[in-house]
Amino acid sequence: MSPSKSLPITVVSLASLVGGASPARAGAGDGAESATGAWLLEPPAEPAAPATSPGPVRDLKLDTGPSDDSVSATLSFILWAPAISGDVTAGGTTVGIESSFIDTLQEADTVFGLDGRLDVGTRRFGGFVEGVYTDLGFDDRDSPAGNVSVSSEMAFVDFGLRYRVLERVLAAGDAAARPRRFGLDVYGGGRYAYLGIDFDFETSADVSKDKDWIDPIVGARGAIDLTERWRLTAGGDIGGFGAGSDFTWSAVGTLDYRFELGRTDAALTLGYKAIGEDYSDGSGAEEFVWDVILHGPIIAFTIRF
Repeated sequence: MSPSKSLPITVVSLASLVGGASPARAGAGDGAESATGAWLLEPPAEPAAPATSPGPVRDLKLDTGPSDDSVSATLSFILWAPAISGDVTAGGTTVGIESSFIDTLQEADTVFGLDGRLDVGTRRFGGFVEGVYTDLGFDDRDSPAGNVSVSSEMAFVDFGLRYRVLERVLAAGDAAARPRRFGLDVYGGGRYAYLGIDFDFETSADVSKDKDWIDPIVGARGAIDLTERWRLTAGGDIGGFGAGSDFTWSAVGTLDYRFELGRTDAALTLGYKAIGEDYSDGSGAEEFVWDVILHGPIIAFTIRF
């Protein structure tokens, strides 16, 4: 069984943690966007002036964040340090690659993958594009043809549309704190994948292969406010279904800290991300198989326009 198929694919549902009716006019997601979500994070509220008489609790930032109809854009800059696990076949030779994050730090040609995400739309509906590039190389791997050095250049571009399907108020807060909320988005689109593989054998001719393809993907992501400034996000998707690869999936979980940068809403993110691909093409000496999981920690900075 392939690594990517054997790994359980679980979309974590946070909806079971919450209850109550949907808020009348605002959901989880006004302000700066999480680096890994397609929702807008509501910025922390400014303290309210002391009230002269008792009155209803006010959500002070509701009128300053994006509404259902206002359009905004969020841009995330992400560093990803992936480990790699799986099998690669090219030129009739299969090479197993097992490298932890520590191994990658010690052996890989480059440690960090570059990742960026742009989301444009309203709170309820929008579109996104996210690109990832990484270049990993490892020496002295065993294969049926003897020791081999492996170089792999990889690029992934996710794109699609998102829609908010659920919003809940977790706590009403007080005049100095906005309500904590939960939001759930679903999305659909595609994933473009490019792979360039080089096998450098000690005792036989080198082998190089380049492949690219596009897969359909569907997924969901949820965000829950822990405090005014801290937010937890989680989600994932599946795809492929034989259209490009046999199967593809991704999963991500993050902890986001929201703040103001001058007059701009911003967020810092720490988390963990994984992408799995099971792709095969050709047969015999021309067979190419990429059955690999990339996974590792991420750090990100996000701003909203």
